[in-house]
Amino acid sequence: MAAFSDGRITSTRFVDAGSATVMLFTGAGRNDGPFGPFPATGRDVSSPFCEVREYDSDGKAVRTELYYDQLSLLVQLGHMQPPAG
Repeated sequence: MAAFSDGRITSTRFVDAGSATVMLFTGAGRNDGPFGPFPATGRDVSSPFCEVREYDSDGKAVRTELYYDQLSLLVQLGHMQPPAG
């Protein structure tokens, strides 16, 4: 990803669910490029992710969904304030 040129994945865990797999991992890196509409900050971030991948009967990946906490990343980057409370 251009926003995190040194991006790395750690703490991976895979779950086989037959026609789908689930990968839980931690993504980390230094923000040295634009992140969507937000400019680079040079800050280091780390966040949990969950990827769900579905396969057809031939084993070809046909759908991938990625889930992560965008608010947490934007707070770590300094683009947003943490929620009050």
